[in-house]
Amino acid sequence: MHTFFFLALTAPLLVPSAGWSLTIYRIGGFDRAPPPEAELEGVEFVPLSWESAAQGFDGKMQGLALAEAGLAPVLVSPDDNLALTAPARGGGPAGFAIKRGRNLYGVLVADKLVDKIADGDPTTAFRLVDDQGLARFSYASLGTFLLDLGWHFPINRIRFYPTPQYAGRNVEEFVVQVVEGNSTGAVGSRTANWQKIFNALFPDGTRSQRVAGAPRDEWTINAVGSVSPNRQQVVDFLFPTRTVEYVALTVAGQEMWEVAELEVYGAGYVPRALYQSAVLDLGATSTLGTLRWIGCKDDDAHLEIRTRSGSDPDPNRYWRFTGRGDEQTFLNDEGQPLIRAAHQSLSFGQGPITPDLDHWSDWSGGYSFADSLGTPMTSPGPQRFVQLQVAFTTKDGQAGALELVELLISQPPVSGPVVAEVWPVAVEPAQVTSFVYALRPELGRATSGFDQLVLETSGRFVGVDSVRINEERQALVLAEPLQDQRLVVALKRLGPTDNQKVVELFFQAQSFHFGTSFHGAVFDSERPLEVGQRVEAGDALFQLEGNQVWVGIQLDSRLLHQVGVETPVLTPNGDGVNDAVAVEYTVLKLAEAGTVEVTVFDISGRQVRQLYEGRDRSGRYGRVWDGRGADGRVVGPGLYVYRVRVAADQGWEQRSGLIPVAY
Repeated sequence: MHTFFFLALTAPLLVPSAGWSLTIYRIGGFDRAPPPEAELEGVEFVPLSWESAAQGFDGKMQGLALAEAGLAPVLVSPDDNLALTAPARGGGPAGFAIKRGRNLYGVLVADKLVDKIADGDPTTAFRLVDDQGLARFSYASLGTFLLDLGWHFPINRIRFYPTPQYAGRNVEEFVVQVVEGNSTGAVGSRTANWQKIFNALFPDGTRSQRVAGAPRDEWTINAVGSVSPNRQQVVDFLFPTRTVEYVALTVAGQEMWEVAELEVYGAGYVPRALYQSAVLDLGATSTLGTLRWIGCKDDDAHLEIRTRSGSDPDPNRYWRFTGRGDEQTFLNDEGQPLIRAAHQSLSFGQGPITPDLDHWSDWSGGYSFADSLGTPMTSPGPQRFVQLQVAFTTKDGQAGALELVELLISQPPVSGPVVAEVWPVAVEPAQVTSFVYALRPELGRATSGFDQLVLETSGRFVGVDSVRINEERQALVLAEPLQDQRLVVALKRLGPTDNQKVVELFFQAQSFHFGTSFHGAVFDSERPLEVGQRVEAGDALFQLEGNQVWVGIQLDSRLLHQVGVETPVLTPNGDGVNDAVAVEYTVLKLAEAGTVEVTVFDISGRQVRQLYEGRDRSGRYGRVWDGRGADGRVVGPGLYVYRVRVAADQGWEQRSGLIPVAY
C-alpha cells in the first residue's frame, strides 16, 4: 500500500462559534490527535465521524465499511450471506411478481410474507399454499422473487431450500437471474427501480402494467442457473463471479413448493463504492479553503475525491411528467419549483432527479490523491453549503482507504466571488512575455476585505512591473521574494467600500505549454489564520477579451527549444573554472510529464555518459556534465557530442551539439 496525506472537504454539521476566523472540519480519524493549528487562538476544530457526516439529506455510504485503515470498500467473505445484510443497505426482498398467461398480474412488494425468504430463520418460508393447504395464488403460472442486495457485489454462489418440516416442497422448476445496472435508476426511487426490473423480467406485459418512461435496457439481466425438473431439496450452485445488484428467482410448474431462505454469497472487494456526505451547512457564507487527507491505496486501485458547493440546502432539481407524452417540468401546478417532499408524494408521473445548477456548482474534477500537502478546493465560493464525495474503484484484489479528510474554512469571507482574466491569451513559447492580470472582487458588509494577491503559474515568472487599482498606480511591494511559479503582491487594502474595483498586475513570464495557467487567490494579511478566496475566470475588465486565466502558445511541431551549453569549452582540471558544463534545453507543449534523455558521446558515436534519463514536464532544464565518463574517470581532450531527446507521438525528437574538452 502507498500512503499519502490528503485534504478533502467537509462542512459543519455543527456551527462554529461567533468570531472564529478559521474552522477545521475533520471527518474520521478519531484516533488521531487534532491538527497542529487547533492549538492556536482563533481556530476552532470540529471533529465528525464518517457515519454522522453522511447522516441527513443526500448522504450516502454505499459499498463501504469502516476498517482499521479507515473508510474502505467492503471485502466480501465467502461465508457472508449478503441477503441477510441487505436491509441495512436499503435493500432486501423487493417483492414477488405473479404472471398469468402473457400478463404481469400483480406484485407483492416487501411485505412480511416475502420477507421470510431472507430473515435468517429456516423454519419460516414463503409458499403458495398456506398452513391449511389453501392456495394463495391459484391463478399463477409462474412467479419471481426479486432480492435487492443494496449495492453492487461480486457474487458467485446462490443457495435456496424449503423448511425442514416440509422438506419435500422443493422447487421443481426454476431460473436464477442476476441483475446488473444503475443503482440510482431513472427516477431516483428504489421502489420504482424494483417495478421497472419486474417489467424487464416480464417484457411482454401490457403497457398499462409498465412504469411510464421506464427504459427496458437500464439493467443487464443474465441467467446463471436453471433446472427442470429439480430433485434436490437444497439448491446450491456456483458460477463465475459477476457484479450483481439484484437476484431474481423465477419459479414455475407446481403449487406445492416453498422457499425458506434465499442465500447469496460472493468473494472479494466490491468493484466500486461511494461515500457522499450529507449537505453540510457551514452556518454562514464562508471562504472555502484547503482540502487535506490521510489515506492509502494500492497501485491499481482508484480513489477519487470531489466536492460541490451551493447557496441552497437542497442540491437537486425534481421533475415530473406532465402527462403530455414525454414532456417533463420541474415546476408544480402553481409554477413554483417542485420540492423533494412533493416529488416523493407523486403517485404517478414521478420524473428524474437532476442537479440544481442554478444554486449549486457541479461536482468538481477529482483532486489528485498524491497532493500530500493539501490542495485548494476548486468548488466556487464563498458559499454556505458544501458536499464531499469519495468514489472508490477496486481492481484485481487491490483497494484503497481514507482514514480522514479535512476542510479549512474562514468566516466571514474575505470577499465575495472574485473574477479575473489574463492578457495576452496566446504567446510565443518560452519567450519572456509581458502580461496583465486583472481581477474584480465583490465586496460588501459581510466580507472582511483583503490586501494580498497570490498568483501561481504552471509556467515561470520572470519579473514584476507594477500594480494598479482602478487605473491608479500603487506602490509595488512584494510580500514574498519572487519565485519561478509563485508571486505574492501586497495591495492597498480593499474593503466593503471598494466593491467592483479592478486590480491590474503587470508582470513578465514564460509559457512552455498550451494552457499555461495563472491561478490567483486574495488574502487578508491581518487575519493570518484565515484561508484565501480563490479567484475564478471571468470578465474582470471590459478592455480585455479573454475572460480566462490561462494562455495558449503558437504551436509548431517542435517539443525541444533553446538547446545548448552555457560555456564554450569544458576544462575539467579542478581549477574551479569551467570544470563542468550544463546542457540546457526547454521542453514545450507537454501538459503531462514526458520521457527525456540527455547523453554524451565521443566523436565516433560511442556513449560516454548518460547525464539524465527521466520524465520532464514543460519547462527549462539544465543537466550538468563534469567531464567524467560512466567509469568515473575524466575524459581525454577532444570534441564530444551531447544529445537531448524527448519522446514524441511519432518516435523521438532530438537536438545535438558539440562540447569541446581541453586542459
